[in-house]
Amino acid sequence: MRAHIVLAHPEAGSFNSHLSGTSKSVLGETGWQTTLSDLYAMRFDPSQGPDHYSARKDPKFFIPKPNSVTTQTIQLCQKT
Repeated sequence: MRAHIVLAHPEAGSFNSHLSGTSKSVLGETGWQTTLSDLYAMRFDPSQGPDHYSARKDPKFFIPKPNSVTTQTIQLCQKT
């Protein structure tokens, strides 16, 4: 079995952090393959913005690269 644990808490000594570490250890001891992603330690930024794109057609204007959600949103807005 495999488990991926995602921790999203700004305090490294938090109860959540302790639980994620304990979960990883206990599962590992019982034969599970475990991985852990600490989003704050990774400096994960969930906000989409111009800094995420190295090259833009017009650097003064930000249009996010389309994905299925943004494409659907644009299509819905165009219908109204």
